[in-house]
Amino acid sequence: MVDIFELIPSPILEVDVEGRVVQANEAARQAFAALASADARLTDILPDSRFFDLKGCIAGGPPILVCGATGDAHHHFQIRGIPGCDIALVFATNTSDMRRTGSELARVLLIALSLGQANFFKTVVGALAVFPGVRYAVLAEIESAAQRKARVLECWQQSSVPQLSEIDMRGTPFDALVLPEATTVILNDEELVAEYPDFELPKLTESRGFAGVPVRSPHGDAIGFLALLSVHPVQDYRAFHLMLEVFAACCAAEMQRRNAETRFEDILVSYEQQLKELSCIYSMAESLRTGESVPDICKEIVRIIPTAWRFPEHAFARIMFDGINYDSAQIVSTPFVQSSAIVVNRKPRGMVQVFYADTVQSRKDVGPFVASERKLLDTIARMLGEAIERHEAEADNRRNALLLAQELNRLETIVRTIGEGVVVTDTHDRVLLMNTVAQDLLGYSRREPVGENLLLVLHDTRFREMWRETASSGIDFTKEELRIESVPPRILWATRSRIPELLQGEDCFVTIFQDVTKQREIDQMKTDFVSAVSHELRTPMTSIKGFVSTLLHKPDIEPERRERFLSIIAEESERLMKLIEDLLEMASIESGRASVRLAPVEVSRVVETVASALLPVIEGKHLTFVRDIPRDLSPIVADASKLHTIIFNLVENATKFTPPGGTISISARADDVNLELTVKDSGIGIARENLDRLFERFYQVQHGSDKSPGTGLGLYLVKEMVTLHKGSVSVDSELGGGAVFRVVLPLTQES
Repeated sequence: MVDIFELIPSPILEVDVEGRVVQANEAARQAFAALASADARLTDILPDSRFFDLKGCIAGGPPILVCGATGDAHHHFQIRGIPGCDIALVFATNTSDMRRTGSELARVLLIALSLGQANFFKTVVGALAVFPGVRYAVLAEIESAAQRKARVLECWQQSSVPQLSEIDMRGTPFDALVLPEATTVILNDEELVAEYPDFELPKLTESRGFAGVPVRSPHGDAIGFLALLSVHPVQDYRAFHLMLEVFAACCAAEMQRRNAETRFEDILVSYEQQLKELSCIYSMAESLRTGESVPDICKEIVRIIPTAWRFPEHAFARIMFDGINYDSAQIVSTPFVQSSAIVVNRKPRGMVQVFYADTVQSRKDVGPFVASERKLLDTIARMLGEAIERHEAEADNRRNALLLAQELNRLETIVRTIGEGVVVTDTHDRVLLMNTVAQDLLGYSRREPVGENLLLVLHDTRFREMWRETASSGIDFTKEELRIESVPPRILWATRSRIPELLQGEDCFVTIFQDVTKQREIDQMKTDFVSAVSHELRTPMTSIKGFVSTLLHKPDIEPERRERFLSIIAEESERLMKLIEDLLEMASIESGRASVRLAPVEVSRVVETVASALLPVIEGKHLTFVRDIPRDLSPIVADASKLHTIIFNLVENATKFTPPGGTISISARADDVNLELTVKDSGIGIARENLDRLFERFYQVQHGSDKSPGTGLGLYLVKEMVTLHKGSVSVDSELGGGAVFRVVLPLTQES
């Protein structure tokens, strides 16, 4: 009968209770040189081991372990509270009985288990297979506890039994090994048939015995099983249980070691790949940071991309952007390609591609690419798209910044030269920018306004309160009136607009100040003019209406009274006609339709006509009217009607402001080119501050609390008609000293 010790591929020693080696199998003799000695002991073979009392083991104690062969820490595991399961197992049974019948293990059996070696699982399964009658021995790992599927790690079977790679545990004794409370399971004959009547393996219908033990993790979860099927019933004795359990514990340790090693290798490969990817991304980021143009960026990145792939020597890349290709190497035909779109501003602008040469060994369905490379390619395309987007945005920003700077310079020039006051303030009312017009209007002419609080120079209480209320609520305002206490006083219109984030992300206010003092005065003059015109119209109309009514209702009125009434009606009609003519002249001038009808005019005749027209007024006020017109004065080429209006308005104006008994004179002088007319009076005179505005439309000089009579059009029409003749008019006067008006007209001119 074949010695089963010789069939076991692991070293086996027979040792007596004193530790002397009685017998060794071939594997042990090859493994341990010390066995050449006739009186070899266990301590000679394993000098660094801890030797336990074999007598205690023989007396029925638990199996012991002899530790320390490899010294490799990751090969040591915890089994039944004893560390270092990678060397030896000792069992207490009868060696001679085992040799004779195969029913018992050796009294002192030392099996060196080669944990960490590639053939470890084969050693364990082989140790089970040497028992008499064993037809099938298997070590399996549970793949799915829920589906009761196990993957065969190692098995031994008779030649007639087909090799299995997967075991369906349902309805088989294997299923009992994964129960939470399961330990060693031994089933023989009727028990096996009764509990699993349908169980059989192909070509293995004569099984009478089953023995198995679960392989558990340190947490107690079943991760596999170790089992055998025999044509003989399996003897159920303690040593056999212990052997299976220790074998299972060793297998659990080795399975975990191998899984850990696999995970470690996977992690190492993953880390190496991640390192390559991070290096690629870092290099890309540096290229994106330093690249001056999109083509430069694409050329550099396409060179970097292959270095991050698993097989960089077989990989090459291409970037297609805006119709231009950038290649890392010459593109060859290959079925292995992955692509990812380059999206810029939500629009696809190109593509990043990675190719593997078809010389790379790979699975036919997916090629040599792995999932991390797919993610990396998408990341590269996204980074490139974002970088191009930023690069183009920065280029646009630079262009816009240049344009903005130019525009700001132009705007600042405009602001500083614009005819209206412009002030830019922050949310704390501090001045950021103020043009010279605003400085003059607000009284900043003598100091730099930037940085000062604008409200400190605005003394209009109503305006200040309105400014603060609207500023706090962010409300704009338009044409708010602001009164400036200056000499003379000014009236301004202020229009303020809030501009968000104008300066370093903060809101600012732009306020336009318009000087409407003159406009307000003109408006007032218009009002006064309308009032005056109404009065000037109403007075003669009332007079005319009254006298006409009297004449109509009293036909038998005395002839003298009738004649006087008709004279008054004629005079009032002339007043109306003169007023209407003035209004028509003003309308004609303002519309740009005014013109002159040039013809030779005798100045002396015009003066006499004016004197006759104003004679009632002159005589009524007992004024002295002096005419100094040379008899040899040459005619002037002018519009006779307009020349009459010029002289009439000047003389009439003198009669209004000359007290009774005063003197009015008119003189004329000519040279070869011009005629100078002078109207002088001894009236009340005109204040210096009113001289500049004397010829404005509707302007009337106010004397004390009374305004001058009339409409305020007389001198305005004089100036405009003189201008139509290409001449000039001036005034020299002071309060209480009379007035002198001078009109200079060219003697001749073309139509």
